[in-house]
Amino acid sequence: MSKIVEKTVSSLQAYVSRNILRGEFLLQDFTLEIASAASKEDENEIIARKLSALEQEMKDCLKTERIEEYLLQAMYLEMLGHPTPFAYVHAVKLLQQGQLSQKLIGYLATTVFLDPSHELVVLLINSIQRDLTSKVSLVVVMALEIIPRLIHGEFAVAVQPLVIEKTRHYSSAVRKAALVALQHCYSQCGSTQISLAHVRILEKGLADPEVNVVSSAAQCIRACAKDNGGEIGHLCTPLLDVLSQLRLKRVHSDYEFGGISAPWLQLTLLGALGHLKLDTEQTKNVLSTLKEILDARIVNQTIYYAILWESLNTLSKVLTAGSPLQKSAIDCIAKMLHSNSTDLNYSGVDALERVLAKCCPSEAVTCQDVIIDCLHHPDESVRIKTLNLLITMANATNVAAIVNRVMKYASTSVDYTVRSFVCEKIIHLLKLYSEDIRWCATTFVNLLLIAPSHITETTVLDFINIFKKEKQAVLPCIMPELLKADDVYSGENASLLTLVAWGIGQVKPDMPASCSFSEAVQKLMVILESCESDSQLSLCILTSLSMLLLNWKQPLQDDMGTVTRLASDSTSPLVKQRSQELLNWNKLLQQKCSSLENGGYGKEDVKVDTTLSFLDGYVCKALEAGAVPYKPRVFTAVTLEDVRSAATAVSGLDIGGCSVSDMDILSPDYLSFTSDVPMAESSAKTSPWSATGRRKSESIEPEYARLESRSVNSSKQEDVELMKALFSPVSSAKAVKTDLIISPDPENVDVASSSPLQQQKATVSKSAELWGIELKRHS
Repeated sequence: MSKIVEKTVSSLQAYVSRNILRGEFLLQDFTLEIASAASKEDENEIIARKLSALEQEMKDCLKTERIEEYLLQAMYLEMLGHPTPFAYVHAVKLLQQGQLSQKLIGYLATTVFLDPSHELVVLLINSIQRDLTSKVSLVVVMALEIIPRLIHGEFAVAVQPLVIEKTRHYSSAVRKAALVALQHCYSQCGSTQISLAHVRILEKGLADPEVNVVSSAAQCIRACAKDNGGEIGHLCTPLLDVLSQLRLKRVHSDYEFGGISAPWLQLTLLGALGHLKLDTEQTKNVLSTLKEILDARIVNQTIYYAILWESLNTLSKVLTAGSPLQKSAIDCIAKMLHSNSTDLNYSGVDALERVLAKCCPSEAVTCQDVIIDCLHHPDESVRIKTLNLLITMANATNVAAIVNRVMKYASTSVDYTVRSFVCEKIIHLLKLYSEDIRWCATTFVNLLLIAPSHITETTVLDFINIFKKEKQAVLPCIMPELLKADDVYSGENASLLTLVAWGIGQVKPDMPASCSFSEAVQKLMVILESCESDSQLSLCILTSLSMLLLNWKQPLQDDMGTVTRLASDSTSPLVKQRSQELLNWNKLLQQKCSSLENGGYGKEDVKVDTTLSFLDGYVCKALEAGAVPYKPRVFTAVTLEDVRSAATAVSGLDIGGCSVSDMDILSPDYLSFTSDVPMAESSAKTSPWSATGRRKSESIEPEYARLESRSVNSSKQEDVELMKALFSPVSSAKAVKTDLIISPDPENVDVASSSPLQQQKATVSKSAELWGIELKRHS
């Protein structure tokens, strides 16, 4: 056993022997036998044997003294994680006894054994009500202390009048326990507003002559202020009065610790002030008190820095921009950051993050060297907290430098939780500053290459929805790295492959810096071969292949038979349907490849019956039998004469001149899986087909010039650049454009900076829309 456990057992033995069992300790042999176990298996074996023997002894025992011993043993086993349900009812019975020692063990065992939802809690109500009326202060305290632990809901309302009465008890210990129990009872009543009578009791508790009662009242006020800070704002003055009395050391020296009077009570008071909703005069008084605390030089103790941190936390909630307290706050934070203690470094970074949320980041220029040093701190918690601070300081000017540093940390971190946290922060910044679409796209692809398993497919679809608005600018930036991405599906890189499939599916013949049709098809086919088990990703790849066929008008080569296998053996109906449509389309292109290249069909071309005349007989019979004709939303009702006239006017239509409606007749489910969008609306959306035929390709913007690659070999130079970006005045600073060379190598990650941006919200659409597929409703 460890030294801590040994000391705990020794202390428990001494306490029980001295205060409960009058010198006879009944657990010594029991605990020593368990502690002497050589292994965990031996310990479990001993405990199992003890549980069986203890249950039998408690059934046969009739003496109360032995019950006390057995309950102590059962409590010890419960603390070791082994339930003893056979002892629960004995604990409830024991607290109903008249002797003080029996009540003490009964209340203690009941608190250890039961939870508020246990069925035996009902049996405690009468005993608690009876003990609250006792003349023995210790019995009253035991009854009050069990209320917050076990008495919840309507049972708390039943004992509330007796608890209110005990707030006026002559004993300070009873008043202290009564305030805590009363706060619990009010929290269980279900009301969202605090009672005026309860506020008066708490205010009276702040004026109590005993420090322990004042401390209990302050804790209750802080709990109330979290939910009802506006209703108890008038308590600001008594809280400040108590705080000033403590700072003047007008309490007994027994409450001092580290040269500071009741430091834990000061922390509670400062926390309560931070949750109150104050008016102008109260805010001024609070700021004045905080300034005195921040400017004071009392002792160089850890508890003193705890008070400073709580003061800074309160200051961050009441601080206004341009306040003279900013300098005092930054000076105190600098003192923490320059300390040799890791705990103080972490507290300093946390306090700086809270304060900078209310003032300009350039105010922290005095701490810039220490902030950069914290990025290289040996303790990982400090490094993560510093990265979170940098994210808080991000704006349109320095966001690129901050993202660059955060991504560098993500590439070197090995902890899964840390990497997930860092990726979440980067994605937040990318969505916040996504107006510079090229920077956003290259950074996001870089993040996918570094940590694909930490980015969900939903997040990828959100960014695709952003990128597709300016895909002519995005694709040339990200296409080279998408082609170099690993094309072997492993489950963890599904998000990366989703973006790869979307990007390659947008490739067109006239796109600058693009890849060839064969390269794009080969890349997608390799991915499709490895991800057949993932139906969602397979649908994305099949859609991209279909878009390639439409854009290039060339058939693909399915040498491995992957698409054919999916069309016949896939367990997903959508995958089978999409695969069969792709095969049909590819077969038609193979037959008419030469005609497609020339822009039309020869005389021998097969004509397509767009009116489905082979169904005329069936439709005529159905209409003559009284069937209701189909009424499209955008067309008039079809009559029998319309069908007969259409049958005589069947005209062929070649593929090169297909209209949108013709494509729907050829393959009504090609353009979407399902849709709630009416036909009239879908025809107005962007489509590769128009009413007169395929749309002409829009003008492609000139190829963007590649920015000069810049890799920083020295970490010191990186820190200097980051410092310039962070602490330069935002109003006069200009965004420094940095080239982003996307590389799967985590150590060569560089992120381009963004121009001054405004916050932009990404519109989330269905996955079919994200892939550029127009939605239609089909009968």
